[in-house]
Amino acid sequence: MSPRIFYFLILFFLFTGFNTLAQTETTSQNTKASTQIDFLTAVQNVAQTTGKTVVSIRTERIEKLRYRYQGTASHDELFEKFFEEYFGAPPERRFRRSGLGSGVLIDKQGFILTNEHVVLNADEIHVSLADGREFKASLQGTDSRSDLAVLKIDAPDLPVAPLGDSDNLKTGQWVVAIGNPFGY
Repeated sequence: MSPRIFYFLILFFLFTGFNTLAQTETTSQNTKASTQIDFLTAVQNVAQTTGKTVVSIRTERIEKLRYRYQGTASHDELFEKFFEEYFGAPPERRFRRSGLGSGVLIDKQGFILTNEHVVLNADEIHVSLADGREFKASLQGTDSRSDLAVLKIDAPDLPVAPLGDSDNLKTGQWVVAIGNPFGY
């Protein structure tokens, strides 16, 4: 084989190799762009279909604090007894503590799934739907190990989030979390 033919074959293979590589890279970029568009479309679809099932949860808890008479650390008990005997029990103050969280409607009967820490020790629970309606909710049950709670509201025409099967999930799959923790 002459050196000219050898160089020609090398150039031919290099050119076709680069061309194939360029085509592969273009295909890879198109696949990436297609995957990004598919992912964005999937997220938008989730937001449009499931977004209306997301609720905002507002809680109120009334805390009662007893004012303590101020004394020195070593005479606290004696000091308090003295003041209670002559001036009566110290006044009790009430403070209203508010909290915000998020949940999702999971049943047409008005059951809502949320986190236990959102409703823990709440005296009142109020739920705002995506369509602007507001309801008072009752706590149906909690599970502190999984930090889950179930609430119930009485309302007609409720949208319901379709629940999936967690047994079919695989490590590395994408998930989308949506919520309304700040009540907007």
